[in-house]
Amino acid sequence: MDCEFTFEEGLEHPPSSVLFGTSFLKEKAYSNCQLEDLELAMALVKPSWLYTKEMGGEDLITKERGSFTLA
Repeated sequence: MDCEFTFEEGLEHPPSSVLFGTSFLKEKAYSNCQLEDLELAMALVKPSWLYTKEMGGEDLITKERGSFTLA
């Protein structure tokens, strides 16, 4: 695909951001959408940060924060 990755901390570390290219947006992300949705997405595309350090430690989804009872 035509995605671009940036490596802010050097090539020995994981990528820090990704920029999705037009081919990726057309074939994967917006393949079931109307043409005007794809065109808008391509006009508004910007790099997305990959939070590898923050997500690498503990499992944020399964950490217990409390309990509740369903009625």
